[in-house]
Amino acid sequence: MGTLAGPGISAISFWDSGVIMQRIHTVIGFVSALVVFSSPVGMPAAFGGSDPTLLDLYYAAEVALIVKRPAVESSATNEKEPIAETVQVLRDKTKSHTPGGQFRGPVNEPSTNHRIPLTPDKLVLVFGNKADNVAYHELSGRKYCQSGRPDYYAGIRWEVQADGMTPPAIEFVVRSPDPTIAVEKRLEYFAKFLEGADRFVAVEAFSEINNAIVAAKYRPIATLRPEQIRGWMLNPKTPTYRRSGYGVMLGMCGGPDDAAVLERIIARPEKDDEDWLWMEGVMSGYLLLNGESGLKFLESTVLADPKASDGEIYTVFSAIRIVRHLGNSRIASERLNTTVKSMLDRPAFTDVIIIDLASAKDWSLQKQLFERFGTADFSDRYIKKAIIGYLIASTKDVPKNASEKLPRHVSDGEKYLEELRRTDPKLVAEVEKFFYLR
Repeated sequence: MGTLAGPGISAISFWDSGVIMQRIHTVIGFVSALVVFSSPVGMPAAFGGSDPTLLDLYYAAEVALIVKRPAVESSATNEKEPIAETVQVLRDKTKSHTPGGQFRGPVNEPSTNHRIPLTPDKLVLVFGNKADNVAYHELSGRKYCQSGRPDYYAGIRWEVQADGMTPPAIEFVVRSPDPTIAVEKRLEYFAKFLEGADRFVAVEAFSEINNAIVAAKYRPIATLRPEQIRGWMLNPKTPTYRRSGYGVMLGMCGGPDDAAVLERIIARPEKDDEDWLWMEGVMSGYLLLNGESGLKFLESTVLADPKASDGEIYTVFSAIRIVRHLGNSRIASERLNTTVKSMLDRPAFTDVIIIDLASAKDWSLQKQLFERFGTADFSDRYIKKAIIGYLIASTKDVPKNASEKLPRHVSDGEKYLEELRRTDPKLVAEVEKFFYLR
């Protein structure tokens, strides 16, 4: 991931267009899994969700090799078939590979041949798996390779994971702790390589830290000092997405001086394109350090500014979602909800706000949303679907003990839904058809 701002493209306009894209994801979210009561709906853009890292795939793969294009190919090689020479065996459950050996990938599948550098001096990391390696294919998103189709392809399917592998990069992979090790120990290992000289190592080390944040498993690392994290965050040479992550990390281990630094960044009147691409991490860290007083500061500066763009407002919303997701107890959920509700009339992401409030089980807007359904600012199809989903979710939020009296929001939700079934039956039926809670 890299910065998306460039000549002629301001970060603000990028974020504004990103808000529109968020609405698309919102609709998809409503269709597939509308409300997640235990956590916010997704994580903001800088974090990208908890995708499997290269090391997750490494430990799930049947074979992991360092290969190169051979200087002299075997005489048995067919030009149409890919070929590679094994330099180092990192993992091999098949016990069929040795240094110096040559192998070919399946002819009818994407293979090592397509991405191995044309010169034999560049080292490439490849993973190999059979079609029935369920663990690997589920991680990589290739579920079609299993789920009733173990014969999707025969033999080993090879995938290039990284090229230009250096000795430090190879050692980083080989010595990395496997996913079964306690997260604290794993993070200590990866922290040693943050912002290191080897680009591959720095990227993968941060990916592991980032996934721990997304999974709400990150805890301050003893070997990482706040001033070190702050230095990386403030360094304009640090990739934008990592600066955002460092803002969150600083919020989890910093002190008053760090909060003051974050506040100055937020309050700076002229922010350049790069600033807005990592601002949600800065705001998240600031909220984690300053709690409700920090929230008031964002309300009085960004949210109260009549000239604030949708992108700027959405950045505050993203920061709130990160704080909510991390379970920070310094700001009560009700207080966060109050701030989120103040953004409801931003048409660019009204539907996202409604979903977040449903995720937080805030049913205080039932009547208002029902009354505004289909009116001027709430006539957009996405917003109407969000309102319907919000009302459905409210009827599902019942006590675990069936003997307890149902709360008022359940009967109110059913009442409003019944009226919407009468006025817009097709749309209600569409949302109800695909709605489920997880």
